Amino acid sequence: MGDRERPQPTGGFLLTFIPEHDRPSDEQLTAIGRITTTWSVLERILGILLARLALAPEYPAMALTKDLGLDNQIKAVKTLLSLHADRYEQNIVNEDLEGIITNMLSKFAKLKERRNVLSHGIWFRMGDNLSSLRSRPITARVASTQSPLADWTVPEMENLAWDIQELADAMFVVTQLLPAVDEGQHVKSQLPKVRHLPPETRKAPEGPPQSSEA
Repeated sequence: MGDRERPQPTGGFLLTFIPEHDRPSDEQLTAIGRITTTWSVLERILGILLARLALAPEYPAMALTKDLGLDNQIKAVKTLLSLHADRYEQNIVNEDLEGIITNMLSKFAKLKERRNVLSHGIWFRMGDNLSSLRSRPITARVASTQSPLADWTVPEMENLAWDIQELADAMFVVTQLLPAVDEGQHVKSQLPKVRHLPPETRKAPEGPPQSSEA
């Protein structure tokens, strides 16, 4: 808290959950921040990949998937890969490219687990390491086995951020190997069809029908 006055116990109550001297250091917080920012980039590129595979403009595709969980987005990508193999006979996504994307999805899932632990955990400083508070009650037998993701050093967190960035860059290159649908041109191509719809299909309803009862 710097030069600010430290909160003091009042009436026997503690005024903070984790004391200042136990909170993550600025260096540790910076490392966590690097992980979260690079992960946001990776998530966006996954959305672009999904749109390209769906042969759809990126903005409408991402509007549909923005509330779709990452696990379901990965499932959607796998479904689209199968579609390209069966319907388009790998003319757009050949066998080599499909293998590359499949490997990327596997790396994505592994990084997601580690990123989620850091992003959603409650951390306190233990020497030079970060240690997490347990998120749920456990038995004494389970408590004797320490999770490999329960403690982190700054270099370990920086390596995770680097791995995320590396996958994001590789996936972005792959998206550029897939055809992009120009949203503006796509909309223009559909406008003549809309203009030539029968008038009754384009006319807005005037209101609810009137009841026949007096």
